[in-house]
Amino acid sequence: MSEFRKVLARERDASETANDTLTSSVADVISQLGQSISRQGNPIIEDRSVNSLIYALSGEHGGLSVEKEGTHVDGAIGATFNRRVVVGKHATFVGCVFDTMDIEQATLVTVQGGAKALFVNCRFQRNYSTPITKTYATIDLTGKAVFLGCTFASSNNPSVYGVMNAAGNIVVNNAANAASDCNVIGSVNHTTWSIINSTSTGTI
Repeated sequence: MSEFRKVLARERDASETANDTLTSSVADVISQLGQSISRQGNPIIEDRSVNSLIYALSGEHGGLSVEKEGTHVDGAIGATFNRRVVVGKHATFVGCVFDTMDIEQATLVTVQGGAKALFVNCRFQRNYSTPITKTYATIDLTGKAVFLGCTFASSNNPSVYGVMNAAGNIVVNNAANAASDCNVIGSVNHTTWSIINSTSTGTI
């Protein structure tokens, strides 16, 4: 056997084997997070024609326009949409934060007509001095939404945690929709703003 072949044929030492095992383990964990992983500062990309599975890492991801059916976004702790999210197709968000300091932003989330959106264990926050003409979530005509185990709160209130500065509307379901088209279930509303034309169950 040539010296070259001897080098190729040598056994791997313990350090190399351990590195291989670690690399394989990390790859396995990453593969379980989702088909697409979005890092801080990167926009969310729907990389499939339907049923995109996205894992948003901690940090700000800007806004999002859901344009493909069945998009599912899982958020790591601190995964934040700091600009408006427009749900144009059926979508699910789990463990995400929707938060803006822009008091002129009309709403954190809009569910457009014909779309169904599910928000599970998500946090919705706005600056406590946001004008009462703005909302946290708006459901357009023929849109539908479920907020399950979510938290609604203000940010930066210097005196009372989570409370907004004046009365307003937190979740607004289009008046032409049925109240059953928007359900807020087992959630916490710190804001004192109202949930309009929606079915609220176990929300405190």
